[in-house]
Amino acid sequence: MTSTLPNPLPIILCGKTEQIGRRVAEILRPEYEVIHFTLGIEAAAAEIKHVLAGRDPDTQSKNSVGTSDYSKPPRAVG
Repeated sequence: MTSTLPNPLPIILCGKTEQIGRRVAEILRPEYEVIHFTLGIEAAAAEIKHVLAGRDPDTQSKNSVGTSDYSKPPRAVG
């Protein structure tokens, strides 16, 4: 698949497991860049506001799904 965008759109991805999040992030590339992946509603409520503000959410549930590039504000949450 070839991207029609010059740069991937940064997004936040929410999911139940890291394994599924990793697979979804792979499928979304190259059009989208998952900059943050969050597990669960409580974590999302605490973390998303920080990511939208361009800050590291300093979460206790670190994972390897997102790029953690908070220099670009996310354009969507999915």
